[in-house]
Amino acid sequence: MSHATSALQIVRPLNIVLTFTSALLGGWLAVHSLSFPALIAAISAASIAAAGYIHNDIADLEVDRISHPFRPLPAGALSPSLARTSSFLAA
Repeated sequence: MSHATSALQIVRPLNIVLTFTSALLGGWLAVHSLSFPALIAAISAASIAAAGYIHNDIADLEVDRISHPFRPLPAGALSPSLARTSSFLAA
């Protein structure tokens, strides 16, 4: 598995899309239009969610070695150092 594939997998892309869409929908429901601030809020929510998923995988690495060995960190496809950097940049 490549680093790019692993980096994408660790952020749980389907969940990120759902977070982005939910935030955008919330903005639309509030003002009945898709405004630039709503778009920025949706991007921010998705970015913070991505950072949280990465941080969770770092914190639960030992547990995930048993319960989710296919995830990028326990599988060794992504280093904890690179994951920490990615989490920092996403937040």
